[in-house]
Amino acid sequence: MKKILKISLLCCLVLLACVLLAACNRDGQDSQDTTQETDTQAHVHKYGEWVVVEEATCTARGMQERVCACGAKNTQVLLATGHKAGEWKVNRAPTCTQPGTNYQPCVKCHVALKTSTTPAKGHGKSEWVVEVEPTCTQSGKEKKVCLDCEETLETRTLPKTAHTEVVVPALAPTCTTIGLTEGKYCSVCDLEIVKQETVPATGHKVIVKPGKAPTCTEPGLTEGKHCLVCEDVVAVQEEIPPTHAWSGYQSDAEGHWRVCSVCGAVEQKIPHSAGSDGHCSVCRYLIGIMQ
Repeated sequence: MKKILKISLLCCLVLLACVLLAACNRDGQDSQDTTQETDTQAHVHKYGEWVVVEEATCTARGMQERVCACGAKNTQVLLATGHKAGEWKVNRAPTCTQPGTNYQPCVKCHVALKTSTTPAKGHGKSEWVVEVEPTCTQSGKEKKVCLDCEETLETRTLPKTAHTEVVVPALAPTCTTIGLTEGKYCSVCDLEIVKQETVPATGHKVIVKPGKAPTCTEPGLTEGKHCLVCEDVVAVQEEIPPTHAWSGYQSDAEGHWRVCSVCGAVEQKIPHSAGSDGHCSVCRYLIGIMQ
């Protein structure tokens, strides 16, 4: 057992020596001298501080070097630094219908390391908004819109409004003029809702005022007529002068006259009017042949 442990320890020591030897050889390869020694004596380089000649980036390696007083240079590769994620930023804000996009940039080179999406917000509906006011002859229209993008989301029809009725009073007919029934029209659109019809004239309601015959001394009256409703005179009542009931002529040599058969009144004697045949042309009394 002790023999095995000794052998294992020896192997480990040999392996360690090999690793150290390989590291020394690698350092010799990384460090490159740019000058040649002219003297025969061994020269030990004494290098200065490392100076970066090419910065390393997030994805590309850099380079640094150090210089010996003899001019020899020793270079060394600088590993890429790798990205450093920063805060998430909005590339495009979400809208009502389109999702938004975001990205997480590198704080050093600003390249987008990660991306993500934000869901669309969706529409926010407004209350009903009147787009076209209804009238008594035309339907209206109202709509709901998105509170953000104002897109029309919903529409509906508004019924026509009622007519604004105005009453045209009826006109009663008279005895001589026609009348009209009650009518109606809309004061907004002038539509005739109820047409006025004509009503015939009623005609006169005639009352007769009797006439009376004249006497020998008193005048008489003709029959009169008037309307009981409008009091228009339909037939004027006129006076008839008094009239005797004269009988045939009586005559003598001086003239002729008549006597009323009713009251006995005697007409004033009137001289004869001679005719061509010698008789009075009125009473036919013979008054002789005219020369």
